[in-house]
Amino acid sequence: MKQTVVDVAVDGYGVLRPADTPAVLVPFVIEEEVVDVEVIHRKKQLWYGAAVSWHATSPHRTEPACTDFGRCGGCRWQMMTYAHQLHHKRRFVEQALHHIGHIAVEVPPVVPSPQVWHYRNKAEYAFGRDAQGNLTLGFHPRGEFAQVLPINQCQIVPERFERVRQAILREAQQLGLAAYDPRTHRGLLRSLLIRGTEQEAIALLMIAEDRPDVA
Repeated sequence: MKQTVVDVAVDGYGVLRPADTPAVLVPFVIEEEVVDVEVIHRKKQLWYGAAVSWHATSPHRTEPACTDFGRCGGCRWQMMTYAHQLHHKRRFVEQALHHIGHIAVEVPPVVPSPQVWHYRNKAEYAFGRDAQGNLTLGFHPRGEFAQVLPINQCQIVPERFERVRQAILREAQQLGLAAYDPRTHRGLLRSLLIRGTEQEAIALLMIAEDRPDVA
């Protein structure tokens, strides 16, 4: 169905309000865009859909920095300019204060961050297998915790994290180690947690067995 996006919700979804159906939540769209939507899940008072084509795009739309955007379970707004993201974040705070807290205050503009990319100080990666059965290390697709998405370069973690991730994956592949499968309870490697900055990082490898030799 062809619809106009009328709002953006606090959880990042675009909101559509067809005349003859419940409201439809659609990811990766911006208010005032006109899209063709495929409904993929129906609840009694709310539907979920996916945009399959655009008839009109927002002036606030931009090219995502990440090649995995839309597949990874992380970022929701990389298709939106940073300035417009801040506009909505201010609006969400204002709505919470006015409509939920009943506090009549003027919310000032959000102070933009001097570092828009590579700002996270923590990342947790999961081990899994790709379509060819090879060991991979990446993120879960949204809502698909049994799957692991091989990633290229996460744009919100320090670049040092990516070098650590690639080095550990390469070493594990060379050693012939397998990802832990929660369905069969076989395999060794569960996840990799990295904390730090661009200058230094600490990595913690979670495994399913007591294997001092792996260290």
